[in-house]
Amino acid sequence: LSIIVSLSGIGLAFIVYHFEKISAEIFTRGIIGRSIHKALVNLWWVDDFYLWLIKKVIEISK
Repeated sequence: LSIIVSLSGIGLAFIVYHFEKISAEIFTRGIIGRSIHKALVNLWWVDDFYLWLIKKVIEISK
């Protein structure tokens, strides 16, 4: 379980990072970029939740 949680957390972090780079390029092109960028920034809390969850799983599994 802890492996699955950590992998999904890493995967999510990679996806968010990757889209953050793409949206930064689109961002300079106008309104579409701003809306995408806003949506992705709102995903950061999900990433924080995964980090918290991974820490909890590691604590429990010790």
